[in-house]
Amino acid sequence: MYRWAPWSWAVVLAAAAAAEFAALWPILADGGDPVRGPIVVFNLVGGSFAACGLIAWRRRPDSRSGALMTAAGFAFLCRQRSASATRRWR
Repeated sequence: MYRWAPWSWAVVLAAAAAAEFAALWPILADGGDPVRGPIVVFNLVGGSFAACGLIAWRRRPDSRSGALMTAAGFAFLCRQRSASATRRWR
């Protein structure tokens, strides 16, 4: 089993935090239109999936559930980010 270096966990955690911030940035910076509640909830769910997946992956590296949760969280955040980017240009 491949073991990650200790600093690599910090890099992945920083990437998760940056993805969460990028997904929430249109909500935080937009001063015009009111923000719908489900959009905020979906962005927060993606961030929590990525964070909890990283914790699970770090604690039990032999189990793939943490890696799957992390991938699902990143996919969720990327999907929300692309959806907010396309809404902005319409």
